Amino acid sequence: MRVSAGEGEPLPGVSVRPSAGTQGVTDARGVTRILISGEEGAKVDLAVACPEGYAAPAGVTRVVVRRASKAPELDIPCKPYEHAVVIAFKTTGASGIPVLYLGREIARTDESGYALVELEPKVGETLEFTLDTSDPKYKFLRPQSPERTVQVPDGEEAFTIEQKFIEDKPKVKKAAAPRPNIPKELLPDK
Repeated sequence: MRVSAGEGEPLPGVSVRPSAGTQGVTDARGVTRILISGEEGAKVDLAVACPEGYAAPAGVTRVVVRRASKAPELDIPCKPYEHAVVIAFKTTGASGIPVLYLGREIARTDESGYALVELEPKVGETLEFTLDTSDPKYKFLRPQSPERTVQVPDGEEAFTIEQKFIEDKPKVKKAAAPRPNIPKELLPDK
């Protein structure tokens, strides 16, 4: 058995225990040898226990017992729970907008509306961001403080979040110019 931590990097300290046979633990090369017992053609489930910070493969890892002159090899991935995720924010119609994560500012869009954020979240985590327009200078921007979410994949990835803002200032009605109040007797006769 060969266990890797993504990108083929060997992972030591992984316990691999077949439902029938002897348990093995991977060495510094990410390799272990286990003995699986059973009738030829029997299906044997493997319990994989990855070290802290790594996720075992989803579902059941199952092997079929076969008699062979050479020991079969099996690659098992243990994916890191945390890895880099890059999020690029692009706003149109507004700049200088704070980007909030967990209620605190982690970035602010520049004059051209861009901000770049790098986080190391856990696999499967949902990241929630708010483009904060609570400052009075943004009171006419629509939408107000939009929220955006990103679901963290099981590998490193980059995301782009785009938000278009429009300025919705109230329309000011111009009052008609008042007519001069001229007494009727001064108006010329027609």
